[in-house]
Amino acid sequence: ILTVEQAQGQHYVLILWGPGASWYPQLQRKKDYIWEFKYLFVQRNCLLENLELHTTPWSSCECLFDDDIRAITFKAKFQKTAPSSVKMSNLATHLQEKCSGVVLIKAQISELAFPILAAQKIVLNAHSSLKTIFSSLPNILYTGCAKCGLELETDENRIFKQCFSCLPLTMKRQYYRPALMTIVDGGHDVCIRVGSTLIEKILLHISPDCLNRVIGNIPMSPMGWLQQTCSTPCSQLAQNLGY
Repeated sequence: ILTVEQAQGQHYVLILWGPGASWYPQLQRKKDYIWEFKYLFVQRNCLLENLELHTTPWSSCECLFDDDIRAITFKAKFQKTAPSSVKMSNLATHLQEKCSGVVLIKAQISELAFPILAAQKIVLNAHSSLKTIFSSLPNILYTGCAKCGLELETDENRIFKQCFSCLPLTMKRQYYRPALMTIVDGGHDVCIRVGSTLIEKILLHISPDCLNRVIGNIPMSPMGWLQQTCSTPCSQLAQNLGY
C-alpha cells in the first residue's frame, strides 16, 4: 500500500495487486520523484470515505525525468513553488567579487572528467560519441559499500572484500566515480569537484545500478544488447553534455 500525491496536500492510497506488487522496490527507491501511472481502478472506501487507487493487470508505471514534457507540465499544474530568496546570478560576478553564503548560478556543463588511474582520466563532453560513452561506462562506475560508499577491492578469486568499518552490514551497490566538472558561463569557465551523489543528479537521477541491467530477453548481437541495455541512460548523458 502506497501513499501518492497529485496536488500538494491531497493524498491518495494506491494498492499494488498482482504484477503491480513488483513495482514496490523501484517506487521505494524513487519515492520523491514524479511517476506516471496508467489504467488504475478507482474505488471509494466507504469506511474512510475517500478514493482508493488499485492496480489492474493492464496497469503500468513510469518514472519521469525532470526534463520530460509530462513532468514539466505536471509541475506547472500541481506543484506551485514558493519564490526563492536566492537570486540567480552569473559566473563572472562571483569570479570578480568575494562573497559568502548560498549562491545560485546558471551555467552550462561543458565537460566531465573521471580520473581512473594516477595519470589517466575519461573525459566526456559535447564531442564524445555514443560509442565512447558506451565503452566508458564500466570505468566510470565502481562497486562500493552500500552504507558509506567506500570502493571495495577484490581478492584473488575476484570476490569483493568487506567494508570492515560498516560491519555487520555487507551490502554493496554501484556508484558513479567522482569527477571534475567544468562549467561555462559566457567567456568564463571553472572546474568543480563533484561526488557520486551529485553526478547521479546531473545525469537526471539515472541510478548506476541500471546501467548494466538487462532489458527484456531479445536475442541480438553484443553491440545491440549494449545499446538496448544503456540506450536511455547514455542518450540522456549525451543530451546533458550538449551532444
